[in-house]
Amino acid sequence: MPIKLKSEIPAEDKVVLSPIDKYTIYGRFPYHLVIHILLLIFNTLQATLILSELSDYFRAQELSFFQFLISDDGKEKQDFAKNKYLYKIEDLQEQINNSVGYMLYANETFFTTIIYVDDRYEEIKRTKFDMNVEYKINITEIKQEEYKMPIQLHYQIDQDDLGPFDDSYEDDDIKNYLNVVNKFEIVYNFKIYLSQYYKEYEECFIWKLKQIYDFSKNAHIVVGLDIEHEQCMERTNFPRYEVMMISHLWIHFIVIILATISALFCLYSFHEVIRLRKYRKEMLKSQKNRKIKNVQILKESETISKASNIWDAMIIFSNLFQIIGSLVSLLNKGDMNFSIDIYIAMGVLLCYSSIGKYMSYNSNYALFYTTLQNSSSNFIPAFIAILPVFIAFTFLGLCLFWNSERFTSASDIMKALFALFIGDSIHDIISDITNLDNFLGQLYGYLYTILFIVVVMNVLVAIIQSAFIKAKFESKSNWIYNSLMKVNEEISNENLRNLPMVDNMSPQEIKEDMEKRMILLNQGLNKCMNIIIDVESKNYDVETKNAFRSIIYKKVEEIDKKFEFIKMAWSEE
Repeated sequence: MPIKLKSEIPAEDKVVLSPIDKYTIYGRFPYHLVIHILLLIFNTLQATLILSELSDYFRAQELSFFQFLISDDGKEKQDFAKNKYLYKIEDLQEQINNSVGYMLYANETFFTTIIYVDDRYEEIKRTKFDMNVEYKINITEIKQEEYKMPIQLHYQIDQDDLGPFDDSYEDDDIKNYLNVVNKFEIVYNFKIYLSQYYKEYEECFIWKLKQIYDFSKNAHIVVGLDIEHEQCMERTNFPRYEVMMISHLWIHFIVIILATISALFCLYSFHEVIRLRKYRKEMLKSQKNRKIKNVQILKESETISKASNIWDAMIIFSNLFQIIGSLVSLLNKGDMNFSIDIYIAMGVLLCYSSIGKYMSYNSNYALFYTTLQNSSSNFIPAFIAILPVFIAFTFLGLCLFWNSERFTSASDIMKALFALFIGDSIHDIISDITNLDNFLGQLYGYLYTILFIVVVMNVLVAIIQSAFIKAKFESKSNWIYNSLMKVNEEISNENLRNLPMVDNMSPQEIKEDMEKRMILLNQGLNKCMNIIIDVESKNYDVETKNAFRSIIYKKVEEIDKKFEFIKMAWSEE
């Protein structure tokens, strides 16, 4: 049961104490912690119950489209074949002919029934598909008389008429036409109704497929597939649809309410931190004010208040993503162009990450976060210092091995070098570049791996290890610092710190004052000795015990100096 000591929590304790400590000491129920836990539960439900089932369907449907429109081996794949490469005119004509045929007779090909729609998403009977062409130059600059086929931005094609790529044209005519073509795309728009027996979803989705033929490299054609989907504007005719929506809508409402309350708690916390800082500045500026008994506590609360601000900011961002994601899913059921996936995903990510705010109060659970905090001051400058060298190797590789598949662009090279850095595909990457140039490939590969794996990796690991050791030591020594802080409070109280005006005191009063000071210092010294005994009794290693003894002996030396000062003042009097 909580022990309620005060009706009002001091401003400093509002920042320094954890929610559980506030409940234990002051009886303040940890509302924010409970709200955060509830948000974790319902935000996770959003991702698992709403997004996951739909994403399973979207992925399965997209896999079917890639299989028919991109894959060329007819075998089932667990992942998408993102691109297909065409090297001959006849391959291009066959690819277009097969793709158009698949989509014209899709209801005979696919397991699901599709309904063709136009650009306004109205149902139509499809007989031809749109082909849009992007030219290397402005279409007005192209001379029609130099080409056999009509030069247009848009064509209507089917299996009998492939537009500018129809087999009625000679191969040389098509090659001549391709010289001015940058890329072209064939557009397929249709809608699919989900079965009423599929996981209780009775829904309609419009699919927009763009089969892109890229000839920008002027060597071969890269065939890709761009897929978009959105909900149909009209409601479905299935009666179970509303049941499904109602069963999920309540999750969004609860998330909005909880996220709003959580954001208000964080704003209140910001307000309390600002109040504490203002109070601290006023107290520290007032040199005559003798009510500040522990500057160390103020410094500690300053550090904790800064950390609290970071955590609260993260929680507020999490709440914003949660609210926006839930509102979009409620208000935009008819138009899913504005995707909710990213908002719910970011909400879940930040919500789980910011639980560290409550763990950071306990040294046993805050080891990971303390290590990150301790290492950031050294890790970030080291990373910035390494970055130019990494970029230098990137562009060196681009200049030397540009004809390698892994080194075709700066971004691809960075991926390959990062894989080398973490020890992935070392043999494959080095073998690839040495096949192009044996000497330079080996020199580049060995120099990079030795520099980054042997040197850079170990430097970064050493920085993190040093921060971890420091964090671990701090977590072990917290009880010592707390004990010494209590000793400091006793030997730094008003009677000991403020020297009286001895001119107004009798010799007996001076003697009593000095004796009182000596008693307080002796009590502090005895407590330090007791702390040393506690250290010796604990199962610490020799190095840790020596470090703890050093901390305590510093406090003992401070007390000894006070002894000497009092004795000197006493002898003078």
